Order: sequence, then structure tokens, then C-alpha cells
Amino acid sequence: MRSFLKSLSLPGIVLCGLVAMTTDLACKPGAKCGTSVCVNGGVCTNGKCVCPSGYEGSGCETIPRNAYLGDWTVIQTDTLAQQKNYMVNIAPAAAAIDEVIIKNLLNFFNLPLNGNMVHDSLVIPLQLLQGSSIQGRGYRTKNNTVVISYVVTDVRTNVATDGITTLQ
Repeated sequence: MRSFLKSLSLPGIVLCGLVAMTTDLACKPGAKCGTSVCVNGGVCTNGKCVCPSGYEGSGCETIPRNAYLGDWTVIQTDTLAQQKNYMVNIAPAAAAIDEVIIKNLLNFFNLPLNGNMVHDSLVIPLQLLQGSSIQGRGYRTKNNTVVISYVVTDVRTNVATDGITTLQ
């Protein structure tokens, strides 16, 4: 600690003290925040890491999107009580850490859907694809499946179909 303090100038020491008092951040990289170390841009506030969008966990060490990525076998049931089995792929979007690309959802859409992570939930914002609008929300279950509830509306007829898709 002494060698660290010796390397700081008086203005640096004052600035370090002010930062530490207002944000609970120590002025040393990797310093503890309560019982964690904030990573991935997390900021220590009142002894807890506040994570930027796309990260969670006590030290912002978890990327929730990663739990959704990969190839999934789908068992889908819609309002017509039709059961379908097919494959869906969820891949990271290049734009941001909290965005995904969903391919072949509902075994219908040839174009990929965009999805966003909101904390640990998957949100499919309202999108217009192939003459239909779609929106939905998904969550990860304790037995490692993903459940997505959705509404698809044919824009020509205004007929809506809702359903639940389980990805395993």
C-alpha cells in the first residue's frame, strides 16, 4: 500500500479519496466491493456492484445471454393444439452483449428474429416478418429449458395466434 501511495501525487491522492468516498471504489484495480470484485464495467455503489446492460451476478461476471445460445430442439404447442418438433438456433448478435439472433422460431420464419436480454429474460420485441408481426418473451427454467410465449398476427387478416414454445 505504501508503494502505491508513494506513486500518487497529492492531487491523485485527493481524487482517489473522493472517488472511494462517493462510489465505494478503491483506487486499485481488482479491489473488493463488499464481498465481490466488479468486472465487465460494473461500478461499486454502496458495497454492491451495479452491472451494465448485458451482465449480472454479484460481481457482474455473468453474461445471461450465454445461457440461451446454441441449437435447441423445440416442442411447440399453439392455440390450435398442434404440436410440432423442429430445431431453433440462438446466436449472439454482433451489435451488443445483450442482443441475440433467433433462427427458425416457430419453424416458419425464414428470416432471423432479433431478441434482447432484459436481466435474465429474453424479449422478442415487436417485429414485422414475412407478412406477420411477432413479439414474445422467454425465460430459462431450472431444468435447462427455455420457454418462449409469443403472439403472431397475420397483418393482412389481423388474425392472431398465440402459443408457447419450449426449447430443450
